[in-house]
Amino acid sequence: AQPLMDTGLDVRHPEFAGRVARTFDTSSRGSDVFDTVGHGTFVTGLIAAIDGNGIGAKGVAGNTKVLAIRGSRNGDFTTSELLRGIDFAIRRGADILNMSLAGNRSPDTPTLARALAYAFLRDVLPIAASGNTGGAGNAVQYPAAVLGGERGAPGIGLSVGATKPDGQPADFSTHNKYVSIAAPGANDDCTAGVFS
Repeated sequence: AQPLMDTGLDVRHPEFAGRVARTFDTSSRGSDVFDTVGHGTFVTGLIAAIDGNGIGAKGVAGNTKVLAIRGSRNGDFTTSELLRGIDFAIRRGADILNMSLAGNRSPDTPTLARALAYAFLRDVLPIAASGNTGGAGNAVQYPAAVLGGERGAPGIGLSVGATKPDGQPADFSTHNKYVSIAAPGANDDCTAGVFS
């Protein structure tokens, strides 16, 4: 199963029928992960939406089972919430931990880096969005910067950026020396990206 740590998930959406293996809220430690922001549901659609059901789109990961982890109810993620989500993913035998979230360095970045390194050593591949600072100074974002190796060197995970159709970095996407890989995520003027 693939854990997705984000703002939650609309588990009743027909695009995820039979795909949600488990849910976990890092704040309450319960199973209610209703997504009031919509970001987690959007990202899960890109990864795991059912193909051939006559609605919506097709996720890129095929018949993937999802562990939906709500690490934030409003889009602001704390280190403690991220640590609980990482621990949950490891304990549930995750193969991949997707974190489509990013933020500036905090005093707890070393703690977060140790937890992600531990996940990697337990055969969990951590993946994080490189961030959305491309048009505003291109500042380094975390947790992506602790995952991607510097300038293509091996890292403990992947930092993923977005490109325009011509392969150039999307205007919004952080594109610094820690980005491991990039994929299409915006149209030519970057006003609209992929759909989910």
